[in-house]
Amino acid sequence: MEGMNSKKQLNLLALLADEIPRERGGAIGASGFDFQKNWGVSKIIELAGRDEEFLLVFDYHEDTVLLNRIEEAEKVVFFQIKQKEAGNWTHGLLTKTSKTSISILAKLLKMREKFPDGVAEFRFSTNAPFKVALGDKGEDSSSFEEVSFKDVKNDILKEIVKKLQKEMPDIKIDHVKDHLFYERSKLPLVSTDNACIGLLDKYLTTKYPSHSFRSTDFYQTLFSEVKKKTNNKYSSYSQEWIRENKCISSKDFDGFLKAANQIRPPKDMWAQIEEALNKMSESASMIYKFKIQWSTLYFDIVNGDDLLIEVGKELGRIFSEIAKSNPDLDLKNLIDGVFTKYKSTRIERVYDDESLKLLIIYEYCK
Repeated sequence: MEGMNSKKQLNLLALLADEIPRERGGAIGASGFDFQKNWGVSKIIELAGRDEEFLLVFDYHEDTVLLNRIEEAEKVVFFQIKQKEAGNWTHGLLTKTSKTSISILAKLLKMREKFPDGVAEFRFSTNAPFKVALGDKGEDSSSFEEVSFKDVKNDILKEIVKKLQKEMPDIKIDHVKDHLFYERSKLPLVSTDNACIGLLDKYLTTKYPSHSFRSTDFYQTLFSEVKKKTNNKYSSYSQEWIRENKCISSKDFDGFLKAANQIRPPKDMWAQIEEALNKMSESASMIYKFKIQWSTLYFDIVNGDDLLIEVGKELGRIFSEIAKSNPDLDLKNLIDGVFTKYKSTRIERVYDDESLKLLIIYEYCK
């Protein structure tokens, strides 16, 4: 990519912070706000599904801004997100002005002056089709999921630029042709929450096929985070404040996943426990008892039982301590050592001996 070395030296988040955002208090109905927030949730799922590093900035200069790295980003994408109840978008609607407002495209392209060529991209994202003639033959774009403005029929492209120049005198045809895109959101007009839950469930079951999930609960976590970041009012324009109060990153998403306890123990965990018990030469009848006990323990694990979590942390500490001081122990002696050490340091007897030993084996296997 041309000019990449100079781009690497740019702090793109700093460029965003240096420019004080315009007022963004336009009239948007409740359904529009929900659409924008669910669009944010769906974008997080989309990026996570591609295993891409990202930093999303909500309601700062634009509805959403995407940086392709958490640190030292090389590309920034500005998204203006609109919901349309009926009909198509046209180039006339996108360049329409009023006495109190500039056009949609002028708002979207406002930040182009801050970034060198090739760094910034500007995208109009909506649930509705974009009807415009493409190429020399004037092909209808209504069925397209994405349109680059470089493909718009030349006389229409010139008309768009001419209208924009009334609002932005210095804008050139290359600014529009090279950096401006339309994209069709996969979110429907209604029930955007259910659509996001479906996308999230597909992501989680694809990414973690051996786990069970509470997709609806995790969706609420994500939606709440997007809502909080969107609604945070500006109290500072520093990079630090923006990162803390207006952003969600790929690293944050991983943290939400763990904190919400969405990744449950694998369904095949019993097979791993049974294998460990066989290595320890446990009898068939004892393995059967452990199997019956596992159903109860599994229920506590998937429901995030606080006491079980506390015990698990203590067992993990003992495992590390014994393994470090006795690196040559076989599995049976390691498990027995942790069992004896834990019982000698804990007065309360929350778990009977069989349950405790099963929990120790689970901690070893997970």
